[in-house]
Amino acid sequence: MLDKLREHGLKWSAISWIRSYLSNRVQVTKINGVLSREGRIQCGVPQGSTLGPLLFTVYINDISKHVTLGNTYLYADDTAVVIPTIMSNMLCQTMHELDTWFSSNRLSLNVSKSKLMLFGTQQQLRSFDTVNVIHRGTELEKCTKYKYLGIVLDSRLTFEEHVNYIKSKTIGKIRLLGRVRNIIDRETAMLLYKTLIIPIYDYCDHIYYALGANSADSLQKLQNIALRTIVKAEPRTSTNILHAQTQLPRLELRRKIHVAEQMYDIIRGNHPLECKNLFIHMNSMRVRKTRTESEDLLMIPKRRLAVSEQGIRYFGAVIWNSIPYYIRQLPTKTSFKEAIRALWS
Repeated sequence: MLDKLREHGLKWSAISWIRSYLSNRVQVTKINGVLSREGRIQCGVPQGSTLGPLLFTVYINDISKHVTLGNTYLYADDTAVVIPTIMSNMLCQTMHELDTWFSSNRLSLNVSKSKLMLFGTQQQLRSFDTVNVIHRGTELEKCTKYKYLGIVLDSRLTFEEHVNYIKSKTIGKIRLLGRVRNIIDRETAMLLYKTLIIPIYDYCDHIYYALGANSADSLQKLQNIALRTIVKAEPRTSTNILHAQTQLPRLELRRKIHVAEQMYDIIRGNHPLECKNLFIHMNSMRVRKTRTESEDLLMIPKRRLAVSEQGIRYFGAVIWNSIPYYIRQLPTKTSFKEAIRALWS
C-alpha cells in the first residue's frame, strides 16, 4: 500500500502519517457481551473509516496495467474485464494475469462469484458453446444474464431481461400505492411515486434506446397505471390528461432529457475523455470556417444496421443537434436543465 502511494506522488511526510494510521491496530469480537482477546491486524484498512475506501481504491487501481487483453472496469470491489475475442486461450491468459496480480497483492479471486458471459448475435452465441475458462482446476460458470451495477445484462444486449427486472420492482410498489391511496392525499401519493418508483425508471435509462417498441411501451403502461392511481382517474382517462394533471412527462421524454443532460456534460468535458472521444464535431471536419462551426454540431454516424441507432454515438448526437444553439451554449448545467425541460415539457 505504501509503495503504491509513493508511486502516486505522495510525499514522505504524508506516507509516514498513513503508515502510523495503519500500524499497530487491534481488533476484538464481542459475543453475548463477552469480548475476545485482542488480535493484531496484519493487513487491510479499518472498516467503516472515511479513509478506507480511498485507500482500497488506490490499492487495486493498478490491476488494469497487468491485463494485456481487453479493458478492465473497476467499481469498488467489483472488477469486470471485457475482451473482444472468443478464443479460450486468450480468456485463460487473462485469468492467469488476474491471478498473478491477486497473488502478488495478497488477495484471492473468488471463483464462485466470478462469471463468464459471452456477448454476440444469436448465431455467434451458438458457436460459443465450446468456449470455457478454467481457473486453478475450477471452470468458471457461464451465464446468459447477469446483474452488474444494477443493470441486468443479457448475452445479446437486448436489455429485455432488465425490463422484466424493472417491471418486477415497480409493480409491487404501484400496488402498494394503490392500497394506501384512499388514506393519503394526492400530494403524498405523488411524493411516494417520485421517491419510490421514478428513480427505478430513471436509473441508467439511456439504455432503453436499445429496446423494441413493445418493451418500452410496457414500462410506459406501468407509469400510466401509477398516474391513474395518484389522480384517482377512470381506466379510460386519456394519458394526456394524466400527464397534464400530474405535470410528469412520459418516460420517453424523461429519457430524452437525461440523454441531453449527459451530452452537455460530455461536451463540456465533465465526463472521462473516452466519452468525449466518441463524438466528432462537424467543424473539425471542415477546413473553412462555416456557420456550422459556431453552432457546434456533432457528426451523426452513418447507419449500417438498425442496431447502430441503439448506441449513444448515434442517438446522443441526434438529440444534441436537435437542441437550439442558444440552449447548447448556456454556461451552467442548471440553466441548461431548466431550458431543456421548458423546451420539451
